[in-house]
Amino acid sequence: MSVKSMTGHGRGESAFEGSKVIVELNSVNHRQFDLRIDLPPLLSDLDEELRGSIHAAVARGAVACRCHFLPGPRLGAHRLAVDYPLAMECMEAARRLSSRCRVKEDFGINSLFAVPGVIRVVPEKAARPGLKEACLAACRRALRSLSSMRAREGKHLAHDIARRVSRLEAIIEAVARRSPEARQRHKQKISALLRAAAGGRIDGRILRDILSLAERGEISEEISRSRSHILQIRAILAKSGPAGRTMEFLVQEMMREINTAGSKSSDCFISKQVVEYKAELENIREQVQNIE
Repeated sequence: MSVKSMTGHGRGESAFEGSKVIVELNSVNHRQFDLRIDLPPLLSDLDEELRGSIHAAVARGAVACRCHFLPGPRLGAHRLAVDYPLAMECMEAARRLSSRCRVKEDFGINSLFAVPGVIRVVPEKAARPGLKEACLAACRRALRSLSSMRAREGKHLAHDIARRVSRLEAIIEAVARRSPEARQRHKQKISALLRAAAGGRIDGRILRDILSLAERGEISEEISRSRSHILQIRAILAKSGPAGRTMEFLVQEMMREINTAGSKSSDCFISKQVVEYKAELENIREQVQNIE
């Protein structure tokens, strides 16, 4: 059984020139694929490429991707930005002011650091190719880790669903065994009503009962389709790849079939089995919502 859960966590690391890139991926249930990426400014231009890599590995689920950059001694995430025209203007203004006021000019380079806008610490906006590749490598490792966890969770889900499907199969077969007896009793009710009508006691209520009973009782089609759906779910559990949406559709169809069977049959035993079937099917539906 190789279906995957939509819930998981993955982490990957990669180093470049003494610096380190860490990528963390967290995935939870979601009807569609939804991705949020948080990148440092230094690696912001990798957003599209990371999205493509993650979506290629994750078909469904809400995924949060966080990338951390830990600078080393040879590579930083920030740099000094110097406004040279403004610095030269400050120095020239200081010299003119010193000359006009006839005081010693003591405005030095250190003073420029106190002038707003002359020297600023800004994030690096362009990463070296090697650092970009380190980020992509960390993402690939995080995806492998995430995929492994989702596969483990999916294996547990698949085993639980398979166990519950076996229970559904047992219920359907019990209904199938009971169905001939239920049909015979159904025919006897119609015969009794017809005899009552033939005896001259026919009225509108009896006619409605006869017509209603004539339309009910036969559930062989619902049993056959339910068996088919059970086989389809087992086939999906045995294959790899996204399965959640298909299984959601099958569970919906199975609920429709068993509801129809329950409405057609007036047999107490079958009615009880229908209730148990629907309860088990609802448990399967909740589990299927966790599958990719």
